[in-house]
Amino acid sequence: MAIKGMAQKIKDLRQERGLTLEQVANVVGVGKSTVRKWETGMIANMKRDKIAALAQALGTTPAYLMGWQDEDEDEENPHELKLVTAFDKLSVDDQIIVSNWVEEYEKNPAPPITTLSEAEQALINLFRLVPEENRGTVLEKILVALGTQE
Repeated sequence: MAIKGMAQKIKDLRQERGLTLEQVANVVGVGKSTVRKWETGMIANMKRDKIAALAQALGTTPAYLMGWQDEDEDEENPHELKLVTAFDKLSVDDQIIVSNWVEEYEKNPAPPITTLSEAEQALINLFRLVPEENRGTVLEKILVALGTQE
């Protein structure tokens, strides 16, 4: 497969999934300029571990990115792959919380989740930048600042 074909696949998948260069870069463990270079074909030799991480970030397979298989040959639902990947990255405590949400939803399907405002999304994005081991402390400080906890 020509590198241009792979580059276009990377860009198309990223855009289809609504991901920024920075979001993909963070998941893969590279800079956003590296992702940009992959999308333009400026970097022709990608390491296997980066191809695997990139495929995971884009919800596809390394074989699809490399041109060895068509995407629709993958029997796994890309939404399911994305959810499973995200779930696997959660701490055990957060996995339990998500599992409880799913159980509650199965009992009482809720109306669709409302779209977050830009400010709410920005707050979530900032929180995601906090190292996991410091998140509890940050939450406690926010609650104290709001006067809901001592």
